[in-house]
Amino acid sequence: MIRNQKRCLGFNKKGQLGDALYILGGLVGLAFAIFIGFTVYTQFNDEWQNITEVPIESKETVAKFGAYFQGMENAFIILIVGLTIALVISAFLIPSTPALLFVNIIGLVVLAIIGGFYSYIFKTIITSDAMLTATGIQYPVISHIMNYFHYYCIGLVIILTIVAYGKYKLVDDYGY
Repeated sequence: MIRNQKRCLGFNKKGQLGDALYILGGLVGLAFAIFIGFTVYTQFNDEWQNITEVPIESKETVAKFGAYFQGMENAFIILIVGLTIALVISAFLIPSTPALLFVNIIGLVVLAIIGGFYSYIFKTIITSDAMLTATGIQYPVISHIMNYFHYYCIGLVIILTIVAYGKYKLVDDYGY
């Protein structure tokens, strides 16, 4: 009775690999957006401060805006933790059996390869430009996370596997 009600309410998820790929792609996109945004701001601020016709108050306001970019690193960490929690919750809603463990191992390999690919692209783009390299120094936590992004992907899949098969054991033992 409960299972039929869950299906009617839209709880029949198809899989967790697609959700993980969306989250990982979103995190990489956000990291690039923060780095490129800070680089553009830095170049704009340098040019803005050199214009003599601009009032001092305007220069001070633009210079103060740089402090808001430092909060982006904390927001990135909060977003990673929040999205990981959301993915774990969605993995708990997926019906699973131990017979699908082989598929999960393939997913582990695929996500590790994709995470390594994202990490390589990030390193290549950031180290190709001197301004972006300087931005990487301003954001050490984001740089560290993106340099070891494939390890995050592997850890994420392992956590999701534990949740999914722990739920299977819970359903098997208690009938939830």
